Amino acid sequence: MAIAIIFALLLPALDALNAARESARTQNCISNLKHIGLGIAMYADSNKSYTPSGKGKESLDLLLDDGYLPNSFKFKCPSSDRSESYAYIGEKLVIGRDDPGLPVVLDYAGNHKNTVNVCYLGGHVYSVQVPSYCTTVEDVAKHVMENEGISCSCSDSYDYSRKCSYCQVLENARQY
Repeated sequence: MAIAIIFALLLPALDALNAARESARTQNCISNLKHIGLGIAMYADSNKSYTPSGKGKESLDLLLDDGYLPNSFKFKCPSSDRSESYAYIGEKLVIGRDDPGLPVVLDYAGNHKNTVNVCYLGGHVYSVQVPSYCTTVEDVAKHVMENEGISCSCSDSYDYSRKCSYCQVLENARQY
């Protein structure tokens, strides 16, 4: 009986400790994304404002290879069991031309319960609440852009050879 009472008293403390650990992991993830965003901005500054091209992790590795991030940098969310837990969906975007509210890097749904950490083209990083149906990178990207008020503008463009940035981000997200 005494053990049950002690356990009942300790249970809330364990819950609080687990919540504090997850909060620290979330902040570490946000810090990682800020570093990635800074690396993307430095890359763009050297490349006529274009974000790194290439598919997925290869684009992020380019930031390491070209010295925009330290060699010791790991593309891993501390809350994830995956070896690589960030999706780069910013290929073919241009800083200064495209909407700064476009997501360029995000962690996978499920890393932080009902939130996803997102690095935007403008360099800012936020935790965004996502509904339970957002299970793919494409779902999350679409949800984030809709929350930012960004929608397809392909019909508004005079350049029919180029997708609008909304459609480009969704195409990039489908790779995951």
